[in-house]
Amino acid sequence: MNLAGASYISVNDVNGNPVPGYQKVFLGNDGTVDLSGISPNGATSQISVILHLSLKNSNDFASGNTPSVQLTFSGQPPQFCFQTKATATCTVGSISNTANSSTTDATGTTNTTSNTVTMGLTAQPDPVCPPPALPPTGLS
Repeated sequence: MNLAGASYISVNDVNGNPVPGYQKVFLGNDGTVDLSGISPNGATSQISVILHLSLKNSNDFASGNTPSVQLTFSGQPPQFCFQTKATATCTVGSISNTANSSTTDATGTTNTTSNTVTMGLTAQPDPVCPPPALPPTGLS
């Protein structure tokens, strides 16, 4: 079944409003459309994709054929970015951080946890963390 040139999609945001640039986007020769330009934030954090399917004849329904449509995600797995700032406490020897996320798809909720990142800290002498006082040496 060749869908290119006749079938198209339209994309709406979470409020049902058309997403600019994604109305009546015709399917490519391979039957795909690139949606990577849609921001994953704000009103487009959830989208609806409406397919306008134009079959050229009834052959697609012949011999028990049933046309179907599948919307799939093709991209990188979730990524985490975080920044940790240590307080000016002289006794902190290390800090660690872990990021958590929750994504929801048609099959339910998936919770993801990043690797725990642990960093050792070495305090450099400064007014906040002066070096420890050393006992006098060389006295007889």
